[in-house]
Amino acid sequence: MESIPKTALVVGATGAVGRELVRQICEMRPDYGRVIAWVRKPLNYRHAKLFVEEIDFDHMDALPPEQVHDIYCALGTTLKQAGSEEAFLQVDVEYPKALAQWGRKAGARCFVLVSAPDASRNSKHFYLRAKAKAEKAVRAAGFRSLVIARAPLIDAQRQDFRWTELLGIAAFGLFGRLLPGKYDKYRPMSAGAIAQAILAATQEPRPGEQVVYPYEFFLPPRADDNADDDDEAVMG
Repeated sequence: MESIPKTALVVGATGAVGRELVRQICEMRPDYGRVIAWVRKPLNYRHAKLFVEEIDFDHMDALPPEQVHDIYCALGTTLKQAGSEEAFLQVDVEYPKALAQWGRKAGARCFVLVSAPDASRNSKHFYLRAKAKAEKAVRAAGFRSLVIARAPLIDAQRQDFRWTELLGIAAFGLFGRLLPGKYDKYRPMSAGAIAQAILAATQEPRPGEQVVYPYEFFLPPRADDNADDDDEAVMG
């Protein structure tokens, strides 16, 4: 018996990771028969499965429920773009919170939030405290499956120039090989690689909360994993 194709909702689809999520879901995930992208500006991508909807993010609570199975939230801005801490929190915390509440009413089963390494309410950095608030807000919605993707700096060409990301990418390019493995979670990755890791986590989402560091998806198999495979082969 064939399973019924699912519907995915991608929010923040015009950002670097959001665009890649849309593209990869449309082109590489046959389990999704329909992909909805909520945007505030036109999306420069077309696909037979894709339905683009321009919405008012300030009034998501007024949107009628729409059947979706999985929600991918890739919303995010910068302090420079937002203009103030209050405006930043509106995009990075309040929008994901409202989206999660809408998603629960719509019957979504899995919610994916793109966050950041070291997100913590106790952090000295405003940005990381904000990400922790967003994680807490979507966690409270009570989805069957919640995936927190703590993505590193994004190595991508952007229309909005970001000095902090550029400096971080340059620093890792110069010194990254000298740093121990515990710093791998900060190592810049392409938006495509981040999206690929996120989609691997949602291929068969498990109940409860799953925290994903995208770099782990690309690590070579551990020696003990190979040993387990060998044991199974002998037993078989």
